[in-house]
Amino acid sequence: MWIANRLRWHCPVLLAVSANSPFWNGFDTGLASARAKIFENLPNTGVPSAFDDFDAFHAFERRMVETDSIADRGELWFDVRPHTGHGTVEVRAPDAQRDPEVSLALAEYVHALVVDYAERYEDGESPPALRRELLDQNKWRAIRNGHDAAFVDRDGEGTTPLGEIVDAECDRLGIDGIREVYESESGAARQRRIREASGVDALCADLLVET
Repeated sequence: MWIANRLRWHCPVLLAVSANSPFWNGFDTGLASARAKIFENLPNTGVPSAFDDFDAFHAFERRMVETDSIADRGELWFDVRPHTGHGTVEVRAPDAQRDPEVSLALAEYVHALVVDYAERYEDGESPPALRRELLDQNKWRAIRNGHDAAFVDRDGEGTTPLGEIVDAECDRLGIDGIREVYESESGAARQRRIREASGVDALCADLLVET
């Protein structure tokens, strides 16, 4: 639970790097990730509040089932959550990708974060307290601006552009995948370019998963 709480700040970063859904029902929404905003209309979505510990989350999960608010734990569609059955941390923030290599880069980043935070937890590090409202602001920045987003820092004192965050995270964690994704054309920009140049049918063909 400690790790899941910490990962909440990174979810908007993951969404901005992966933003890949500018269109909805054939219209350009002006957003980099319309999917993320539309999905938030459902309950049990978005950046969750911090939980005191695993038992507190487990109790919340049981209460949601017992009150018929959800059918099972799978209907807690938060951007990040612990899995009370497997004892793992699940991150659900990024948009789907046409290129499996992008998905692997996002997974590499999440894995590196979990390992890093697990080590920090063992060292007894105290997490910073950042209000959920600021995390929601960061998510909106990701939804609206994608690769051009800047985020409220973890200490809440300033903002940092996505590119600087990506460089710092890659250097700190010893990874490179998300830097390559960031330095490439974003999924949202690619979709807009292809649709403008070649039309909807060409865009749909391009979105087929590469194998």
